[in-house]
Amino acid sequence: MKERVSAIDIGADRICTVVAEASQLGVSVLGIGVAPSRGLQKGMVVNLDEARQSIRSSLALAERSSGHRIDSAVISITGNHQHRGVIALIKEILPGLREPENQSAGQLPKGFITEIKRVPQNVHQQHIENLGVRLTERLREVAGAR
Repeated sequence: MKERVSAIDIGADRICTVVAEASQLGVSVLGIGVAPSRGLQKGMVVNLDEARQSIRSSLALAERSSGHRIDSAVISITGNHQHRGVIALIKEILPGLREPENQSAGQLPKGFITEIKRVPQNVHQQHIENLGVRLTERLREVAGAR
């Protein structure tokens, strides 16, 4: 059975849309659409109307070259708004990672890592609250310029 898949790569210079067909034999590209990237800067949307038009242009070109309508797609967007860090649990994590000129549209959890230090056998029970614990959350934040 063949499954049609579409993907949009939103880059700083261009927006590429690919329509492909996947089967047990492999993947066949049915069509490609490439449009100049406008309204985006370093992976951030700075002009929604221009960004929307660039994406629509790329989609239209891919639909025309593939002969298929795109109803859904996997979207990839890169930029300098992706961060990694370790912050104390008692602080609010997300506002500290967010750049001041950006506004969050939401977060998508990708996974968690917990690290708990072992209690040495000679530690008295009353000192247990002083042990180190670290929780790391991997998430993707969707953000845009204010």
